[in-house]
Amino acid sequence: MTTTTSPDGRAGPDRARRALALRLEASAAEQGLALVQAYRRASPLSPATGVRHGIGAFCALGPGRYVNRAIGFGLAEPDQVDLDQLADFFEPTAPPALELSNLAPATLRQALDERGYRPDAVRSVLVHELADRVSQPDGAEAMVQVTEVDDQSVGRWREVMATGFGAVEEAARAVCDEHSSALQVMPESLHLLGWLAGRPAACGSLQVVSGVGWLGGAATAPWARNRGCQSALIERRLTLAAELGCDVVAVTATPGSVSERNLGRHGFRLLYTQQFFVG
Repeated sequence: MTTTTSPDGRAGPDRARRALALRLEASAAEQGLALVQAYRRASPLSPATGVRHGIGAFCALGPGRYVNRAIGFGLAEPDQVDLDQLADFFEPTAPPALELSNLAPATLRQALDERGYRPDAVRSVLVHELADRVSQPDGAEAMVQVTEVDDQSVGRWREVMATGFGAVEEAARAVCDEHSSALQVMPESLHLLGWLAGRPAACGSLQVVSGVGWLGGAATAPWARNRGCQSALIERRLTLAAELGCDVVAVTATPGSVSERNLGRHGFRLLYTQQFFVG
């Protein structure tokens, strides 16, 4: 990667991009460790565990759960990456896994290849720097009422999340409900419902970590899709993130997906990509 410097000595775009990526990777690792603790608070018998590794973290929520991988791995200090420690943490309960930024050095990817890690899913990491925010309402959003989840609506939130994620079979529903229970007790988190014609239609969450607002938990009931629900939830969470002191909001999405295109319409831009690797 080429780093440029302007005549006044300020870092150019490549250096600024990498600095922001490092910040996001570190905050994502903090978020992962907070989720581990939330699982344990929600259920004292939870097998969830996590440890720091450099700016990153190893996080294992347990077999079949949504997060079992290293986060923020190898970007800040690639020479100190310990693949043996990665393997020891996850084995024998799960194969070692990690998410690796495309900004990480090629030597680390080569080391993973040599150890037999196979590439898996790819996702985009998108950012919205709030100083540049321009609200993007549209007609469909005006039909959506957004409320914060409370004791009266928590059951509906869990239902929307499960149906939106397609967790209809008993085992999948149990995993989704366990995750929802953990999200409820995460610090610095807000969970929102979008309503259409008085019916709970979509949901989305915001967690603030070191000045970064992370969007997550986005799901829409099948009957309510393509009706502006997620656009309304994105706009509300951007407003809340600014009110809570965030200067940047981040989110992950599948490259080329409807979600990624929708986020782009609300001012998000691609910062880097992540590839998952499994040993």
